[in-house]
Amino acid sequence: MIRPLTFVLTCVFAPSPVLAAPQEPALQDPAPAEATAEPAWVSDWEAAKAQAKKDGKDLLVDFTGSDWCGWCIRLHKEVFSHAEFSGPAAANFVFVELDFPRQKELSAELKEQNQRLQAEFGVEGFPTIFLTDSEGRPYGQTGYQAGGPEKYLAHLDELREVRVQRDASKAKADGSEGVDRAKHLADAIEAIPEDLRAHYVAWMDEIIGLDADGKAGLKEKFTAVKAAIVAKAALGKLKAEINALAEKEEWGPAATKVEAFLAGDGATLAGEAKMELCFIAGICRQ
Repeated sequence: MIRPLTFVLTCVFAPSPVLAAPQEPALQDPAPAEATAEPAWVSDWEAAKAQAKKDGKDLLVDFTGSDWCGWCIRLHKEVFSHAEFSGPAAANFVFVELDFPRQKELSAELKEQNQRLQAEFGVEGFPTIFLTDSEGRPYGQTGYQAGGPEKYLAHLDELREVRVQRDASKAKADGSEGVDRAKHLADAIEAIPEDLRAHYVAWMDEIIGLDADGKAGLKEKFTAVKAAIVAKAALGKLKAEINALAEKEEWGPAATKVEAFLAGDGATLAGEAKMELCFIAGICRQ
């Protein structure tokens, strides 16, 4: 039995609304950029972080499909290629391009790096833009935004306010000890959008350790948050594995993987998500 891949996966693996975009525009966009002043994009992740740390800057990370993704091409044409954007933005950011082209060949090393970072950041659509500190911890996420360079800069400034809040709480934590430090660290994490908190597990571990007796309620709270993060990461891995098996129509192994997930990492999933996975396993078994 041939089971359409999109039907099997859409139930559970729909993209995040943040990443959803309108209908893909034609690649032959009739509105060319009036100025071409592309930033100096860095493709080496570790080198970009080192440069950001040296220069006291953050990272603007562009997950893109440079030669096929209409919205990616449009974002570069309308925003990134303009001096009105690249000049002011370069004062705050090192620009990182993580490309997933279809025509251009990447080195095996670069391809592996980009795929690893795609998984780590949970990227499901292009373009996806992250703002991170020099350690690579994200504090903002966006994508294509209409309006041109000035409007996009203003949008990034709004996202950077999240870091201001995060860092203010972290500074208080650094001046505190014990449970007080844990509370300020918790405030710092909670300033970050929920979808990005998986990158702050080290802070969560410290909170759990500082509230060892659980009296502040932080140990229980962040233990649960960590469990949800682990389950989400495992679900992302499952998605990739099921996609690969479905493309080869290996439905039995696909069902086995789903069932094993439900018995392991997926045991903490909410009821609806668990029911959907059970449904997919059943479809694969038919």
